[in-house]
Amino acid sequence: MPYKTYFWVMLGVSSEFWNFTNLKLE
Repeated sequence: MPYKTYFWVMLGVSSEFWNFTNLKLE
């Protein structure tokens, strides 16, 4: 798995995590 692909996957996971956290805080 290319390094760049791994980076984008982690970025996507982080976005999902923050979206979930924001929903819980509201």
